[in-house]
Amino acid sequence: MSVALGVLAGCALLAPSLEKPRIELAGLRIDRMSLQDPDLTLILRMTNPNSISVPLESVNLQFELNDRPFAEGQTHAAVTLPARASALVELSLHAHGDVLVRSFKEMLFSPGGNLRYRIKGQAVVSSLGLHFDIDSIGTTDFDTLLGRHHASGSTQ
Repeated sequence: MSVALGVLAGCALLAPSLEKPRIELAGLRIDRMSLQDPDLTLILRMTNPNSISVPLESVNLQFELNDRPFAEGQTHAAVTLPARASALVELSLHAHGDVLVRSFKEMLFSPGGNLRYRIKGQAVVSSLGLHFDIDSIGTTDFDTLLGRHHASGSTQ
């Protein structure tokens, strides 16, 4: 038993101390429109500040627009964030049709065209048994949300 504890302690010491990636909204793609069960893809730009690549096993999150739940989703496949670089990560979203219609109406008529968003959830680092909590808040507009312009600033 003490050998097993020693091995576990040694593994913990070898695991690098990683900074969590920065998350920025890059866009939202409507793959299939349906009032009952639309297919959406959320596109995130994830920037890895670390000097090593970070292999993400999965990313699960909730996406809010204007302080209301809009959708939730997850990645379909593992993705590796290159060292000190950015990568686009796509997540399949599930949104209820009534929430989608109400949110799009709100987006079209929002004052100044600005939308508040919040992305929260968790990213699991596959080989290290670690996870990163995600909580990114920012603003965007309809064109940026649909990927027609670059995203505006976000905070984490």
